[in-house]
Amino acid sequence: MELSELNSNRPPNEKANVWKTRLNTSLDTFFAVREPTRELFVDILLTNGILDHIAPTDLEEIAARKAEQRPVWDKSRDDPHLYWKILYSAAAAKEAVEKQWSVVADNGSYVRGIFPGIYEAINNGIFAKLYPEATKSKQPAIFVLDDIIDKVKQELEMRNQSTVGHPIKCGLKGEWRGVKGTIDRYSGDGAILLYASSYDDHTRLYDKTKENRGGIMPWEIDPSSFK
Repeated sequence: MELSELNSNRPPNEKANVWKTRLNTSLDTFFAVREPTRELFVDILLTNGILDHIAPTDLEEIAARKAEQRPVWDKSRDDPHLYWKILYSAAAAKEAVEKQWSVVADNGSYVRGIFPGIYEAINNGIFAKLYPEATKSKQPAIFVLDDIIDKVKQELEMRNQSTVGHPIKCGLKGEWRGVKGTIDRYSGDGAILLYASSYDDHTRLYDKTKENRGGIMPWEIDPSSFK
């Protein structure tokens, strides 16, 4: 069945956001548990706040998100490339939190949907039980993002992907496909942005990445090439 042939009883914008209902329902249940665990919290955020948001399994949800021009992954949820993009999107969000940039303002971010759940956990006091080491931190969301990164790396390892050296640290210098440069930053949709060392390198970089809007896909780069 073609996506254009799908008919929904819901308006497209509601179907595009139905993931929020699932996330809120899961979080409400979680917050009501007498002894909530950190592992379950992270699993809910990954499953309902990221995967259900960006990579829905319902064809109508996919069609609705496309109609609304929202970010959406329409391939298999088991595809390792999806988890690579989530990994680097989480790394981008972590950098944004550290530098006090707005994460939720990035409409292309794969992980922006988890932040309301994080803030709710902070406000209702559950967060202090889950992350006692974060009680004095001014940026508690970083602790959750670190857990998300670790969890996604586990998902990649289960899919026979080596995550050694990932995410590559910003500021490292090296070479990618003959282009010399510095790891500049990561994009919200999980690409690596390289700052070319020269005009010629910039031109080569543009030619090699124009299909990805200037970004390098994480699975295409060798971390050992950057030091």
